Amino acid sequence: MMRPLTLEQACSPQQLLLGWQRIRRNRGSQGMDDFAEPQNIEAVILQLHRELISGNYQPRPLLFVPTFTNGKKRELALPSIHDRVIQSGISLLLIEYIDLFFEDCSFAYRPERSIQMAQAAVLKHIHSGRHFIVRADVKDCFDTVEFGVVKDLLAIYIQDHRLVDLIMRFISAPLLRKDGARVSLPARRTAMSAFREGQLIRRSCGIPQGAPLSPLLCNIVLDVFDKEMVDAEHVHVRYADDLVLLGFNRYETHAVLSLAQQILSDIGLQINRDKTYETHWQLGFQFLGESFRKGD
Repeated sequence: MMRPLTLEQACSPQQLLLGWQRIRRNRGSQGMDDFAEPQNIEAVILQLHRELISGNYQPRPLLFVPTFTNGKKRELALPSIHDRVIQSGISLLLIEYIDLFFEDCSFAYRPERSIQMAQAAVLKHIHSGRHFIVRADVKDCFDTVEFGVVKDLLAIYIQDHRLVDLIMRFISAPLLRKDGARVSLPARRTAMSAFREGQLIRRSCGIPQGAPLSPLLCNIVLDVFDKEMVDAEHVHVRYADDLVLLGFNRYETHAVLSLAQQILSDIGLQINRDKTYETHWQLGFQFLGESFRKGD
């Protein structure tokens, strides 16, 4: 029996304080606020709590920050510090509750799970005789997730519509460039870069990369994929939007890939064809920085 999750639980002073402690441990870009640590954090927490419970709290626009990691461009959308505190507190509570319902084939953004465990799971399936492999990922997963899909899935776990609505306000917040120009994402855009507009326009899709709630929301959406694959008795390993599909023969992997494409399409996502390929353990493949090849 699922216990109800309420706005009062998720935004209690105790939960907000946990969120504050978390962002202090993981200091990154400060978001929109030029924020200095307050002398009386308890007073700040209580004020946030009152605004949240009364329904008066309004998330600030996200700060659009392009970054480069290992030569690869990432486009982050960072919440303000206050928004990050609130999201972190909510996320900590939701993970504790919702993670119990996720499938064993999912390894990213979860307590007590790691890249190494995902790699070990792939090797276990290979050793069971599933030597035919499809490597794939979900195309622009964070950027193209539809708000309606997220809201409908949240409502499965959270009966308090006030908490669902608050989370949706966080993830649908508009973007603001560093130069002060507000931007928005049109529907189905494939990048957070968006386009400039002279007025504030709400985004119509996308989970902001850089927001504390986003990893959990990504898993909530892709857990639909996991569950349908498991129900069909197909074998796969997922790390965020990175997939390994396995089968005993080429016919099986063709069927697995076809089903994967259909499931993702049903939730408004798609396989990245440019990064999808079929292979065999003898030929080898890469997954999360590790090489898998017979004899290695």
